[in-house]
Amino acid sequence: MPNAVVSPSLTDDLATLPDPLVCVDRSRVTSAAIWTDKRRPEILRLFSTQMYGRTPDKDVAVSWVLVETNDHALGGQATRKQVVGRIAGSHLEIDLLLYLPDHRRGPVPVFLGLNFHGNHTVSAEPEIRLAHSWVPDGDDHTASEDARGQDAASWPIGEIIARGYGVATVYCGDLDPDDDDGFQNGIHPLFYAAG
Repeated sequence: MPNAVVSPSLTDDLATLPDPLVCVDRSRVTSAAIWTDKRRPEILRLFSTQMYGRTPDKDVAVSWVLVETNDHALGGQATRKQVVGRIAGSHLEIDLLLYLPDHRRGPVPVFLGLNFHGNHTVSAEPEIRLAHSWVPDGDDHTASEDARGQDAASWPIGEIIARGYGVATVYCGDLDPDDDDGFQNGIHPLFYAAG
């Protein structure tokens, strides 16, 4: 950025970042083989243990049921589909909201993102199902019509559709409600070891 001023504290923070080409044992990455076989797995392990957690290796069966289709959503610009995923071995249901451009020829790229208050908050369309899982606000943490479309400004669905892309979203609370119960109310118990 021209004429940008970098604060000294930002410069200091950047200076403390670890060198990505220095391995945990302090040896340097000097070849593609060292990167592929040693340093890259170290970095991925750090993300797994310190940042995101590891991806479970257990397969979980999910069955999907189409519960609604509207070929004239968003004023005739899109096809809206609402699909419910039921996870075998649990009481969990995942509501997937999908918008596809109406004037498409074949498959289109789709932006997939989690939303934080329920699918009904990303668009004001009245047919979108209210979230059934715990929500962070609302009476008794249940979804209400008052929240419909409240996050629409963060989800430019019409603009994305107009550019020929699709949009898919799932409420994060369907996967793991954000109330503290010792990680028992979401997908976590599906991956715990026996006992």
